[in-house]
Amino acid sequence: MKVINQKVIVEGHEWARSLRTSGMPVYAGWVSQGKLHVVEIGRTQKRPAVYQLPSQAEFVLREYWTNSGWRILYYYPFPTWEPLTLREGQWPAFLEEEGAIGIIAHLFFFKRWEGEGVYSKTEEGEWAKE
Repeated sequence: MKVINQKVIVEGHEWARSLRTSGMPVYAGWVSQGKLHVVEIGRTQKRPAVYQLPSQAEFVLREYWTNSGWRILYYYPFPTWEPLTLREGQWPAFLEEEGAIGIIAHLFFFKRWEGEGVYSKTEEGEWAKE
């Protein structure tokens, strides 16, 4: 994966190696005014793909489901775009982190991740989709 001029460029088979892994969501997101914004920018494909990033994007996130049904989130932060991995059922190392990765880790670990949308803190201090 590389990012050039607000476009994510993915070589063939890099994010999807089979029909089963094709069609999984790819998101871009950012934190603004204390809220996490996530928009779907496409779906994984076996062939090379280009995804347009919103101008305010701070990260790319893609979902993956294993053969055994576990969900994995791959988080690619700006400016390095080096992936961090969140695995369902494992205590995320990023839960105490500041910014988007900490919010996403919280949502994922506590099973509140719902994909595209705007997430904010509830009155109880928990992160949830608005």
